[in-house]
Amino acid sequence: RITSFLDVLQALDHILPFQDMPDLYPDTVILLDIKMSGMDGFEFLNYFERMPDRILAKTRIFIVSSSLDYSDIMRSHAHHLVDKFLAKPLDPDELKRVIKENMI
Repeated sequence: RITSFLDVLQALDHILPFQDMPDLYPDTVILLDIKMSGMDGFEFLNYFERMPDRILAKTRIFIVSSSLDYSDIMRSHAHHLVDKFLAKPLDPDELKRVIKENMI
């Protein structure tokens, strides 16, 4: 099932109810853009890392960005919740391969 959100706050509104019922949280892949309105991708990561461990364990996060800023790339690689940095434009075959390799 694919769910798309226009901004980070909508995504958090979808995820937050699972804090009280982490067993119901499905295995999840998050494609996270660094540059978003309201809250950027790194702010999302800082907020998301406070989720229960059971939710964190069921989530794979891939940063998806067109940014060539070296500090963005290094910051993405350094964050313990980020599984991979993917450059835009996304290659569908590469995305499938990366998700398959990193699934729980």
